[in-house]
Amino acid sequence: MPYKMLSMMKKMWNTMPRPKKDGRYLNLYLDRTLHEEFEQFCESLGQTKTVAAERAFRMYMDAMKQNPEQIMRERR
Repeated sequence: MPYKMLSMMKKMWNTMPRPKKDGRYLNLYLDRTLHEEFEQFCESLGQTKTVAAERAFRMYMDAMKQNPEQIMRERR
């Protein structure tokens, strides 16, 4: 593609930037197989890893608030 065409496309693409999230970074070290499964899961749903992780954290924390004893027993 000619440079002008690429430049025009880039300008059109960047006209509506995604709003910045009010968030914090979290670094995790995951087991390789869990990470591969997580990536495949996200890809199959068309979700970013951030969205999938946020939803998983929310579901887990909500479940812990409802019944912490049950979840702690299942962990053992």
